[in-house]
Amino acid sequence: MEGRPRSRAGRVLPRDRALQDAGLAGPAQRRYAVTLPGPVGAHARPTVLLVHLSDDVAPGGGHVWTDGSGRWRLHIDGQAATVLSAPAGYGDRHRVLHAVPMP
Repeated sequence: MEGRPRSRAGRVLPRDRALQDAGLAGPAQRRYAVTLPGPVGAHARPTVLLVHLSDDVAPGGGHVWTDGSGRWRLHIDGQAATVLSAPAGYGDRHRVLHAVPMP
């Protein structure tokens, strides 16, 4: 069981075990900082969103990360975060965002 993601209670999460047994995923990073650019042409500073690994599975498999409110749902592969769902008003302006692993 070495290298497998574990829940807070120390047991392997069923979703992680199924993905790993199928060879679809390795151990997942638990937290990421995702950069949300400001509105196009506004020259505003970006916003940084902290997301954590959830128990959801992305369409087509894979992990889903959410923010504390659950309004943002992202699939992260490497340093690319794909927006699965976002708060009303965000729209489709940036579907892929930069993600940085957090300790």
